[in-house]
Amino acid sequence: MQLGKKQPKTPLEISNITIEPIDSTTVRINWNTNKETLGGVYLVEQDKETLIQESPQQRSKSHSVTIGGLPPGPDYVFEIGAEFYGADGFTEEYSHKRVTFRMP
Repeated sequence: MQLGKKQPKTPLEISNITIEPIDSTTVRINWNTNKETLGGVYLVEQDKETLIQESPQQRSKSHSVTIGGLPPGPDYVFEIGAEFYGADGFTEEYSHKRVTFRMP
């Protein structure tokens, strides 16, 4: 490490996304982040994103939400979002990934 040079910041990453059907209308979505974050899942329909579930209001690297009331058949596009907060309490980084899932 050289003195006076800042080390490059590791970008916020979302990984290991899994979607598990629990029953015919309910899924559990799990994902990991490389930093302790707050997260949420959005349902993407046409040009609209609707927050449908937030992970518990505790920063974590491992996230899981359960979403019910999804009718079988159509493809669902979920956007997984993660927010990393700096020491001042403000959002320092945001990352998101979209995944498509068809209810069985």
